[in-house]
This record gives sequence, structure tokens and C-alpha cells, in this order.
Amino acid sequence: MEFKLWHPWLNRVPRIRRQFADALDGDDPLLHNETASVGVLAGAATRIGYLALAEYSSQKRGSGRGRPYRRGRCDLWISTPGGDRSWSFEVKQILCRGGIREATLEDAPAPASKDAKAVNAFGADRHYGALLFTAAEGHRLDPVTVLRKLPDGPSPSASKTNDSRLG
Repeated sequence: MEFKLWHPWLNRVPRIRRQFADALDGDDPLLHNETASVGVLAGAATRIGYLALAEYSSQKRGSGRGRPYRRGRCDLWISTPGGDRSWSFEVKQILCRGGIREATLEDAPAPASKDAKAVNAFGADRHYGALLFTAAEGHRLDPVTVLRKLPDGPSPSASKTNDSRLG
């Protein structure tokens, strides 16, 4: 079901990148940083009628027993217009210059997944750790090569957290 709902959303991202490039002498918002990239993802969601909130304050699960919740920040929340489905994303961006070391890719999902598991369960129906791979200016990024180097598939947990790989 997620693929059906996410497909139109993620298909808007290239259009937004082109608009930035046309308006700002070739500037690509995905080459700036994670915050700018999350803003593009939120903008793409709103363009298809979804609700989106980027970089918002929220309660997160604490790491110790004495502090069950702590104040924190979530990267991205998206909901369908009627609110029947909602997702929160903890995004980690990897800027790729030339070749990508396998160790880098093997370690990449862990922080995003860990952060997604800490998101308050009431914030969304599902929580995802998302990896956003962007090629540095002048470099090419082959998504097939990147996906082949990533550890195997999504890893669901009891809190409905999955690793999602946005590329």
C-alpha cells in the first residue's frame, strides 16, 4: 500500500529539483544538506494534496528507564488528505563523491532506524528511517550499485519501524 501512496509523492521530487535548477542557475536543493532535502520532500507531498510537516518538535523515547520521553525533533511527517495513513521519517543524507565504500553503506541504515524507533508512537501510523543518497556535483550515482551494497531489505520492529531507502 505504501508504494501506491508514495509513488505520486516521490515522482514530484524531480520536478521540484528542475524548478530550482531553472530558477537558481542550476542549483540543486538536494545537494545542500538534510534539512533542505527534507523540505523538498515535504514540498513534493503538499503538491499532491498530502499534509506535510518538516523539522518539527516532538516527544521521543528516552534511552534510559528513568526518562521514558524527552523533547526531540522529527525530520518529516506526512499524512494522506483524510488522515487515514500517516508516516514519520527520520532522514539521513549521504552525499556521494565518487565511489561509495561498502562500510559506509553497511553502517548507514542504523542511525536512521534507531532515530525512527525513538519517535513517539502517536505521531504517525508508521515510522521509517530513510536514507537519501545524493551525488555530489560532477559525480554520477548509480542507484543499482548503491542498492546492491546496502544490507538486506527492510527490518520491521515491534514499533512498526522500517528502513526505507529513498534514492
